[in-house]
Amino acid sequence: GPEPNVGAPGPSRRPRGWVGTVRPARLRAGMCAEEDLREYLRRHKVEDVMNDLVGLIAATQPAEPWDFVADRLAALADAGARAVASGTIGGVRTAPSLELCTAQEAEAISELLRAQLRERLRKSDQEEWLRRRKWLGFYEGWHAPHLSSARGTLELLPWRSGKPTTALVEHLASGALDGSVSAIELGCGTGENLVCLAGAARAVTGVDIASVAVVAAQEAITRSRVQNARVLEADLLAPPDELQGAFDFAFDCQTYQCLRQVSIVAAGAAVAGVLRLGGTLLLLTGNADEPEERGPVRLTRRELEDGLVPAGLELVSCDPFFFDETEAYRVQAEERGLARPPRGWRSLWVRVR
Repeated sequence: GPEPNVGAPGPSRRPRGWVGTVRPARLRAGMCAEEDLREYLRRHKVEDVMNDLVGLIAATQPAEPWDFVADRLAALADAGARAVASGTIGGVRTAPSLELCTAQEAEAISELLRAQLRERLRKSDQEEWLRRRKWLGFYEGWHAPHLSSARGTLELLPWRSGKPTTALVEHLASGALDGSVSAIELGCGTGENLVCLAGAARAVTGVDIASVAVVAAQEAITRSRVQNARVLEADLLAPPDELQGAFDFAFDCQTYQCLRQVSIVAAGAAVAGVLRLGGTLLLLTGNADEPEERGPVRLTRRELEDGLVPAGLELVSCDPFFFDETEAYRVQAEERGLARPPRGWRSLWVRVR
């Protein structure tokens, strides 16, 4: 094959003197300095293999990622130096082979991988939880932290009142929409707001990441017999192209506040990105002035502006309000001696760029 390039390490930080897999004969012949290999092994091999493992987990989506990782790390440790140096993990090529790796170094790499992967996967698991699995849990009933013992149901979702959101009803009653606009609800849940919006807009789209919510919203649309509403199952942090810049009005009740727990920048881009220039967003979020932790993510007005202004939105108004009463909020109030639902922010935004 072609001679390996000679020069500084590339983006992968592999030692100078190779492209692709190192040939043992060249190593033994001194074509690639042993000290370079040792330095790579000590400082960068762990990270390269770790990145490969995390990428493999993302690609294969194993049901039990920790078992998946443990099996591969055990294989590395059991096989000693040659397993670490093999250049593949689970049949997938990783960093180039390192024939000079010793069994002691192999064990050290395995230990470092365990520690670093644990932290990396913890963060990855946390993002997946906040982005998707938490909401599947709420709608499927197996995640119900707001209930002391009962399994969750659609009727007992903490934010669901079973009626259109009062703040949206009031906004529509003010004549804010002229009937010719296209509208979207971000995180449409069980669909009550979609039906309400359908009476004030030309076309309405609801989006939710939870399939159970999408089915419930479609059933609400069918029961109401509205003809100008639809619902999509989609991840708002990776929205389909058809949603980009497609709407004159967007409504969001407690969705942006959760998206920003995954990424503030991506959350801002998500809610702003669905609007045409000049389009408006009615946004309901938690309020940092709420003294009790009751579910809605508590944000300051400054946090709202810092997250949304860079995304191209301009604040029109921002006022404190109280969320609609729900069964969960009622139980919270009784248990804690509170007189009202949680406090929130009701803000109106316009897309200016």
